[in-house]
Amino acid sequence: MVPDFLYNRKEGTWACLPCDNGEQPKSLHHARIHANVTEYAGRCVEALLGDEGMLAPNALERMWISSFDDGMTLDGMGDGGEEDVGFGDHLPEGVENWHARQWELGEQMSASERQAAAIGDQNRKWAEELAAEAHETDEDREGLSDTDPTSGSCTLDVVTHLQRTTFSEIEQDLILWLLKINGAAQVPSVNQVKAVRDSVQRMGGVNSIHNIGTLGHTYYILDIGHIIADEFANPKVRKFLEFYPRDSGQGVTQTWEFARWLTEADPTYLTPMVRVGIQDYFTSEPCLLKDGSVCMPHRWFRKGAAPGRRLCGRAWRMTPMHLNNQWGWVIEKNHDILFDTEELLLNFPEFDGAYPIWGMLHVRSVMFGSQLSDEELVCKVFACPIWLYCDDTSGNRSKKWNEHYSYLFALAGLPRDQWQRDFNVHFACTSNVAAPLEMLEGVVEQLDLHGVWAYDCVLQEMVLFFVPVHGMLGDNPMQSEFASHIGLRGNFFCCCCWAKGHDVEDERPTDRDSGDEDGPRNEPLEVMTEHVKRFTQIGRQRERHETMATTGQIFQKIQDMAPQKDIRMLTTNTGMKDNFFEHFRKRLENARKGRTGAHAEHAMLRELEAVPHRPWNPVWRLRELDPHRDTPVEILHVILLGVVKYFWHDAIARTNDEQKTILKARLTCLDVCRLDPELTRVPGHTYVQYAGSLVGRDFRAIAQVAIFALYDMLPPEILEAWAALGTLVPMVWSPCIADLDMYLHMLSDAIKHFLACTASWTPRWFNKPKFHLLLHLPEHIRRLGPAILFATETFESYNAIIRAWSIHSNRKAPSRDIAQRAAHCHRIRHLMSGGFYKVDTDLDVNPDTPPEWRTIGPGPASLVCQPNVLCRYLGLREESSPAPGTMSREGQGAPIPWVRLGSAVESISGARILIGGYAIRQPQPPHALTISHVIEAFSILGSDRDGLGLADWVLVRDHILGPLVRPYQMPQLVPTSQYALICPTEMLCALNVQHNCAAHACSLDLNRVVYQEREASRMHTKAVRHLAPEDILLNTAKMRDQQWINTFSSSLTHVDMDILLAQACRDELERTRTNPP
Repeated sequence: MVPDFLYNRKEGTWACLPCDNGEQPKSLHHARIHANVTEYAGRCVEALLGDEGMLAPNALERMWISSFDDGMTLDGMGDGGEEDVGFGDHLPEGVENWHARQWELGEQMSASERQAAAIGDQNRKWAEELAAEAHETDEDREGLSDTDPTSGSCTLDVVTHLQRTTFSEIEQDLILWLLKINGAAQVPSVNQVKAVRDSVQRMGGVNSIHNIGTLGHTYYILDIGHIIADEFANPKVRKFLEFYPRDSGQGVTQTWEFARWLTEADPTYLTPMVRVGIQDYFTSEPCLLKDGSVCMPHRWFRKGAAPGRRLCGRAWRMTPMHLNNQWGWVIEKNHDILFDTEELLLNFPEFDGAYPIWGMLHVRSVMFGSQLSDEELVCKVFACPIWLYCDDTSGNRSKKWNEHYSYLFALAGLPRDQWQRDFNVHFACTSNVAAPLEMLEGVVEQLDLHGVWAYDCVLQEMVLFFVPVHGMLGDNPMQSEFASHIGLRGNFFCCCCWAKGHDVEDERPTDRDSGDEDGPRNEPLEVMTEHVKRFTQIGRQRERHETMATTGQIFQKIQDMAPQKDIRMLTTNTGMKDNFFEHFRKRLENARKGRTGAHAEHAMLRELEAVPHRPWNPVWRLRELDPHRDTPVEILHVILLGVVKYFWHDAIARTNDEQKTILKARLTCLDVCRLDPELTRVPGHTYVQYAGSLVGRDFRAIAQVAIFALYDMLPPEILEAWAALGTLVPMVWSPCIADLDMYLHMLSDAIKHFLACTASWTPRWFNKPKFHLLLHLPEHIRRLGPAILFATETFESYNAIIRAWSIHSNRKAPSRDIAQRAAHCHRIRHLMSGGFYKVDTDLDVNPDTPPEWRTIGPGPASLVCQPNVLCRYLGLREESSPAPGTMSREGQGAPIPWVRLGSAVESISGARILIGGYAIRQPQPPHALTISHVIEAFSILGSDRDGLGLADWVLVRDHILGPLVRPYQMPQLVPTSQYALICPTEMLCALNVQHNCAAHACSLDLNRVVYQEREASRMHTKAVRHLAPEDILLNTAKMRDQQWINTFSSSLTHVDMDILLAQACRDELERTRTNPP
C-alpha cells in the first residue's frame, strides 16, 4: 500500500491525506514517516483490541486503519488549482517508478527541502516494505507473530501509562534503544507508540473536556460519567459495588449502614427501583402487595448483615377516600410501613392496567401526595454516590511552590478496603490558575445529569445511573471554602456550628493555626471562662438555607449600594465568606469606586449585566448535599497534624539538651512489635531533632508510644493530657463498630475527658479551633461511618502522582496535559483489568444492531493473567493475608522428633504473633476474651495441618489485668499459673506491651552498636536497661485491633465540666500573674 501525498506549493508543505488529525508535515520525508506511523497505528489497534487480535470491518476500521482503493483520485488542497499537486491516483508499477515520482516532485522544493526529501538506503528499504504491504491481504494480517511490533507498542503503552511510573519522551527513547541494542525484533518508535495510544484512546478512552470557568480561567476536566460507566463495565470493581443502604442493626462498618444513606438522604437521590422477578418497582409509584394493600414506596434498603441479606422497602400507605363528591387515593405520608420485596405483587404499570380486576379505584386517582409520572423505564436504575475530594499540591520538583488545585473522587458504594486503594481513586481535574470553586462549577455541571448509560458486566445489560455527592472531603481550609465559611481564623471559626471564639476587640492579632499556644493573656476571668465554655460546647447547627440567604443579603446590599462597612460587618457576624461570589463582589465595588449618585448607580447597573445568573458557590447546586454537615471532620489534619503535632512540639520545646538525648534513646529502644506493620523501630533521633518536619505517619507512631518516653520529663497535668490522647486516638481510628450507640457514647466521653485534661493543663490550647472540631466527630460518624472511612490519606498520596505528571510535562498547558495523562492511565487500568469497551457493529448492514461489548484480546490479557510485577503496578494484585494458624518456621533449629516448631503464628486479624509475644484469644466455646503470652507454636509431623503449613497447637500462659499505672493510665499485665494448649484459630490479634519504666527508674546503662550503611560501626549509643522486666503494661494506645483491645480499657471518670473549666481558668490567670510573659 502506498500513501497519498499532497504538496502545497504556496505553503511549501506536504500533507498526508489518510491521516485523520490533519497535521501538516514539513517535508516529504516527514510526510512519508507520518503516513507510515498512521498505517502502523491501524495495525496495532487491530492487534491490541480485537477478538483473536482483529477488529471487525466496521466504522472503527475505516476511522483508524489507513486503507485506500486502487485508482483513488484525491482533490488538491484549497481549490485544486495550479498551486496544488495531487498524486494519490499514481499507484506504483514498481518501487523504482514510485521513487522516481517522489524525486521529480522534490525538484520543485528548495535546497533544504530537497535535502530533507532525499532518499537514502534506509528510506529505499522503507519504500520496498511499504510497496509489499500494498499487496498484503487481510488474511495475511490476521495472525500476528511474536516478533510483530504491535506487541512492543502494547507493552510500552501499558508500562508508560501506569499511575506511579511516569516516563518522559527522552526516557522512552532510552528504553527503546535498550530493546534494540539487546536484539529485540521490530521495536517501535516513540511516534508509533503514540499513534497506537491515541488510536486506542479515541476508541474507548475518557474524553478531557475543555472548560472556561465563570471567573474566566481555562481548565480541562475528565468526563466523570464516562469514568463511572467504565466502573460498571469493570468486573474488578463492579462486584464490590453497593447501591442500596443496609440496616445492619448496631454492628456497622461501611458507610451505607449509617444514617446519611440509610434514613436521612432524600429518596430522590437514592437508588429508585428494585427488580423482583420480571417486574421493576420504582419509588413514587403505587404498587400492590400480596396482602391486597396499596402503598407507594419511597425508599429501598437491605436488611441484615448476613451475605444473604434481603431487600426491603419503606412505603406510605395509600387509602381510598371520598372527598368533594369524588373518590380517590390518599397517600398517608405520616403512616410509614415496612415490607419485604417478596411481598410485592404488581408494579405500577401492571397495577394500572389490572385495577378493574381487583375491584379497586383507578390507581392514578391520587388526591394528595406525590405526582405520578407518565414515563416508564424498562431498565435498571442505580444511584452511584461518590466521595468528592479537593486539595492543593505543588507541580514543581523544587521547593518553589507551584500550586495546583485538584479534584479527585471515589465511589462511596465500595467497601473501605477497596475505595482506599489507588486503583479506585479517580482523577477529575486540576489547574494552577482556576480556583477550587471555579473548577467545582464544572464538576457540578457534569454531576447534574438526568442519568448516564452504562454496560453492567454483572447483569450483562445496559443500566442507567446518576451520581449524587455523598460527602466532600479535604483539609480544614478546603472544607470551609466548600461551606462558604470564613475559615479557622474567623470569629465564628467553625463551619459546622455557630461556636464563637474571642470577640475581635478582646483579641490581639494571632495566627490561630500557627502552632503556638499563646492567646490573649490580660483578659478578665469571666471573659476567659465564657470563651472556654463556648469553645467546649457544640453551638447551634449551621443550616444550608441560612448560608444561602446570607449570600443573597450581601448581594442585595451591594445592589442597594450599601456602605462596605455594613457588608464587612455582616460577614464578620456570620462567619460567612463565599470565595466564588467574592470575585463578583469586588468587581461590583470597583465599578462604583470613586463615583457617586447617578454615575455610581449607572456603573453598578452596567457591571451587573456581566454578573452571571448564579454568582455564588456552585456547591448550592448540589441539592443532595449540605456542606455544613456532609464535610466530616478530617482526622488526619485535625488529630495527627493538629492535636498530636501541637503536643509533640510543646514536649520538645520543654526539654533541654540532656533530656533530648535521653528522649532519643528511649524512643529508639521502645518495643514497637505488632504496633504497625510499617513500623519496625522508632527513629528517636529524627522525631526529636526534626520535630518540625514530621508528617502524618510519624505523628501516628508518636501518639501510640510517646508517653512511654516522656513519663518523667513533663509535669503530671501534661502527662494526664497525653494519656487522655492515647485513649482517644485509637478509638477514633477504629474501623469496625460492634455497637454504634455504645461506641458513640464512649467516644463522646473520651473527647470530653481529653478536653478536660487539656483544660487542666492550660485553657489557652482552646485558642486553636481544631480542639473544638473534635466535638463534631461523633455526629459525623453517626451519619457517615467510622472516621477512618472518610480519612484522606489515600487522596493525599495521590498528590505525588499529580506532581509527577506535572514535572514530566512541558508545563505550557498543565491542566490539559495532566488531564490527558490521567485519561490514558484510566484507559490502561480499565482495559488491562478486564473492563468491557464498546465496539460498534456495521451500521451499513443493520443500523438497529446494538453495539457489541468486548474485552481485550488474548495477547494483552496474557500480560496480567498471572501475578507479576505489572499486576502489582496496576493494582490488580490484591494482597491476601495467610490463613489464621499459618506457622512461620524461619529461625528454628532442629525440630523435636515428632513435632515441628514455629517462630510465629497468624491471627484472625491477619497480624503475625511472634513466639514470646502477647495476644488476645477467644476461648472455645465462646467465653470472655483472654490475654495470653505465646510460649510455643508447633505442628505434629505428618498431620494434615502440618502439610498445609498450619500449626496444630499453641502453648500459652494466661494473664489478667492489674491496676492502672500512672502516669500511663494503662493496666498492668499480671501472669497467672494457668497454661493452656489451644487451637491457633482462637488467636484474635497481637498486642503491644511496654515496660513500666516509671516505677523502676530505668536508666541508660547499656551500650548499643550504631549501624551505618547496614554495617556495624565502631560507634556506640546509650540504650535503656530495664529493671524488673516482668513488670509490663498493656499498651491500650495501639491504634489497630481496637474492637478487641477496647474490651480491656478502663472506664473514664466523669467530671463537671463547668466547675473544672472555671477552676482551670483561675489557675491559668494565677500562673500568668506569677510568671508574666
